[in-house]
Amino acid sequence: MSRCLLVLLVLCPLTITPSIAAAQWVSPADFRGGADSVLVPTCGMSPAKDVFTVPAGQVFVLTDFSGVKPQGTLSIFDNASVLRWQVIGTVPASWRTGLVFESGHTFSVSADYCGGNVPFCWSGYIVPGGMSAVPLEDRGPRLGFRLSPNPADQVVTLRFELDRPAQVNLSIFDVQGRRVSTVASGRMVAGIHVKKWDGRTQNGDPAASGVYFARLESSRGKSVHRFVRLR
Repeated sequence: MSRCLLVLLVLCPLTITPSIAAAQWVSPADFRGGADSVLVPTCGMSPAKDVFTVPAGQVFVLTDFSGVKPQGTLSIFDNASVLRWQVIGTVPASWRTGLVFESGHTFSVSADYCGGNVPFCWSGYIVPGGMSAVPLEDRGPRLGFRLSPNPADQVVTLRFELDRPAQVNLSIFDVQGRRVSTVASGRMVAGIHVKKWDGRTQNGDPAASGVYFARLESSRGKSVHRFVRLR
């Protein structure tokens, strides 16, 4: 048995079976994962290898990625062109990423190494991508709306700015368009405002892992941000 195959067998149990506790609301049928490798013919970066294409109408959340970086670099791309994640080093690594890939996009992997196969394993899940219940258009001023961190495993900080007093509603929605929590509602003065969502629903229960939308509405404009919650 080759050294690469042995390494692959060691790595795979770490990632190809996602924790149900980490994504309690996701059906097991929606999990995706696998084991693969990137062939680097000569020293240098290999072409990006397509790993998984997101089905139409779905969104894919890459939750875990494990690979061997033998004195080289492993990179994750969106559609083989947009760099989303990169690690440089000399030892095996496992990353909890929370990267989101849109409908029809392809998750790809490339390796920078001096020849040979570089094995890796990956896992994540798909969720519905249709968001008709949460309109995404921005109208009027952008309001300087920002959120962090993304992905988030605890508190999400939401920041926005009003150039004059306005009625404001700031809420969190899930991918089905259901309101999960109202973060702020009421008339607010001009200036910078910072609000926090503690990751709990209106009932006080911890929200499950998944893709969420923070929607800011005011008489001065509207803005929406997509983010990922990890538990």
